Amino acid sequence: MRFIPTISRDFTLTMDAQRARGYEIESFPRPHQQVRKLAPLIVPVTVRALAGSEDIIDAMDLRAFGIGVRTWLIKLDYVLRDRFLIGFGIMLLTASVALSIQGIGKFWVPDFLLASPINNRQVAQQIARQQAATQQAINSAFSTAQNH
Repeated sequence: MRFIPTISRDFTLTMDAQRARGYEIESFPRPHQQVRKLAPLIVPVTVRALAGSEDIIDAMDLRAFGIGVRTWLIKLDYVLRDRFLIGFGIMLLTASVALSIQGIGKFWVPDFLLASPINNRQVAQQIARQQAATQQAINSAFSTAQNH
């Protein structure tokens, strides 16, 4: 029963692909003529269904399906170590946030992210000077070219 929707979907996809290639199915008025026109579609759908079922069978065999009780479904319970680590993590986070709010200790941040506004202003002024120098060079080259 699991393969019926898959086969139906594959048949629809194959029929749509054949229609896109110009294969007409609905142009015949009699049902037996339409069934005869569907015969070439049955072979690719059947081959695809067999290949797909082989893949599913191989996957089930590799996972030892049907051998015994599923061992990968287990309920995880917290042990004392888990509870301790969770509590320690929450305590560490709370302490670091409280100390940070009081201004004691700081989180490490790379230097390039700590560029002060003064440094940013200096960099912007330097870039503006470079752009002005470049523009002057272009203008003088253009003036020289116009004079010649």
